[in-house]
This record gives sequence, C-alpha cells and structure tokens, in this order.
Amino acid sequence: MPDSILMQMLTVIWEEITKMWWFFLLAIVLVGVIKGYKLDLRIRDAINRAGSWGIVVAVGVGTVSPLCACGILPVVITLAMIQTPLAPLMALLVTSPVMGPDALILTWSGLGMEWAILKVIGAAVLGLSAGLVTQVLINQGYLAGDLIRLKPKYNSDGTMAPAKEIGAEAGIQVKSMTIVPRASKLRFIFDRTLDAGLFVGKFLLLAIVLEAIIVTLVPISWITALVGQK
Repeated sequence: MPDSILMQMLTVIWEEITKMWWFFLLAIVLVGVIKGYKLDLRIRDAINRAGSWGIVVAVGVGTVSPLCACGILPVVITLAMIQTPLAPLMALLVTSPVMGPDALILTWSGLGMEWAILKVIGAAVLGLSAGLVTQVLINQGYLAGDLIRLKPKYNSDGTMAPAKEIGAEAGIQVKSMTIVPRASKLRFIFDRTLDAGLFVGKFLLLAIVLEAIIVTLVPISWITALVGQK
C-alpha cells in the first residue's frame, strides 16, 4: 500500500477519534452509572407491573437500557421465571441490543441528531413489531403464551438463582460476565465503565477504520451513484 494512501487513512482515523472521544467517554460513564446504581434491575419490575401496556413499556425500557444482546438475556430469563407474558419479552429482547444510551450518544456525535432520532424510532418500531406480532400469534393460537423452556430455580435462602444456573438446568448455556464485588460504589462504577469501554470501543474503532478505508479508497462518485446525494 502506498505511503500516501496509508497516511490518508491514518489521518481520517485520527480526525474521527479526536472528534468522538468525549462522546465515547460520556457514553461509557453513563453505562457505568446505570449499572452501578442497578437501574437496569428495575427493568423487571417496570415491565411486570405494566399489564396490558407491557409491550410499550418493554420497548421504552429497551431503548434506554445499556444492555447488549448478551446482557439482556439474564434479564429476560428472570422475567420469564416470574410469568411475564411472552410478547413483552420479545419486544424487550429485540429493542435493547439495538438501542441504548451509549448507542444514542455515539450516533448523535458521529452522524448527527437526525440519524440519532431515526435510530431511536427504528428501534422502537422493531420492538413494537416483534411484540405485537408475537401477541397476534398467541391470540390466533399459533403460539402458546408459556413457551418458556426454563423453569424457576431458587437458592437456599429463597431468592431466585442467577440466569446462568437457571439456563444450565435446561441444558442452555447463558453467557454472563464475571463481576467482582467492590466495597466502593465508585470502584464498581469504574469497573462497569471499563467493561463498557472495552466492549463498545472495539466496535467503534472497527467502524472508524472501515470509514477510513471507504473514504480513502472508494470514489465518492460511486457512493452518490448508489445512494444519491443530499
């Protein structure tokens, strides 16, 4: 690869990093605070109390939840254990990995307010569609509302066992993160912020590198021919 092309790519990467680093930092700190104060654990209570509005509440919670596809599974499994209807579970399972505070902030910083709003709307539409379609299938008799393979498992003190143990009872491996207890809440928040930074950072860096490759190597005329010009 010629040195001039490599330098162009590195320049694009550096410009994007300098433009987005503080949005990235704000996003992962927000995730750390949410996890540190266990705000994500209130998801279960909010959805289970919602009744017939469960799908809408699940979508709303999913859009503000910082949990990724792996992180939302333990929450959904626990909700299933307390007989939460299937339709809200599907809505939450679809919405949460697509949208969250970190995704909103990074989209806003990288693509602007319009794209960030469109992403929120898109995530909500996906979640509502998943929940409503599931509910229609249940109402029409194509699905049973209790299609949950997992059964509750309780600890000796009467509390519900972790999702990983519940899944293991049914032969299902549930990915989970090993969290080291901390006496200091500030240290715990720092740990969760670091976890979020490592997880989000690798994908953000990959996106920036891909952008640099496209900007440097793909003629702009090709792109405008395919998608048009604003």
